[in-house]
Amino acid sequence: MTLDRLTVGIVTPHAAPGPEVELPAMAAGRVATAVYRTGSVAASSSAAPPGHAELRASADSPALDKAVLAFRGTALAAVAHASTTTGYVIGHREEAALVERLAQRFDVPAVASCAAAAEAMREHGVGRVQLVHPPWFDAEFDQLGRAYFLSEQFDVVVTRAVDLPGDPAHVEAEPVIDWVERHVEERADAVFLAGNGFRAAGAVEELERRTGRLVVEANQALLWGILAAAGTSWDITGHGRLLRAGDVPI
Repeated sequence: MTLDRLTVGIVTPHAAPGPEVELPAMAAGRVATAVYRTGSVAASSSAAPPGHAELRASADSPALDKAVLAFRGTALAAVAHASTTTGYVIGHREEAALVERLAQRFDVPAVASCAAAAEAMREHGVGRVQLVHPPWFDAEFDQLGRAYFLSEQFDVVVTRAVDLPGDPAHVEAEPVIDWVERHVEERADAVFLAGNGFRAAGAVEELERRTGRLVVEANQALLWGILAAAGTSWDITGHGRLLRAGDVPI
């Protein structure tokens, strides 16, 4: 069954807007979002990510219970935990358990950032993935990202786009396209633009054209996972191969 519109609950520890901006834009207004922020991390010019404890707490039962209360009265089609760095910190096994807890509490399909990206790349036969991290990720998140995707049986290389703005609000598509094109790894089958606050969905289509590789962006992967979990398929063009008609498994 293909639904005309979806309302998605977004649970995130991050202050920077991400999925609530990109999901409606990619879906041409057919996605509405309700957002519950689990942490008290204030936005800053450095956009430093929250500490590990806050990331873990965003996936724990108390935070999810509060999200249930926050979304009470909202008819959700799906719920998403939107935090790439949380996936990195808790690892793929705990992230899979998080998805199960979300689905049980909300009684709707659930997805999470890293799991959605990993599944999308598996569906496309990716063996070697290049992680492109925004400049506000530090060396520890580089290592954790590599470990996450290694544990999911990918060959991994990590690059950090240090020349891009350090504030998520100042990220624009064209500089992302130029930077990734100049730094793409020759042996990479796919590029993952990591970070739900790294709003780079507008770079995906052109990057695929220039590099000849599958390009997956964190919020784009969330939308792919949401559509698959909800059993719906839309004709979404202009945001890469992942979302084109017939490419979302239902």
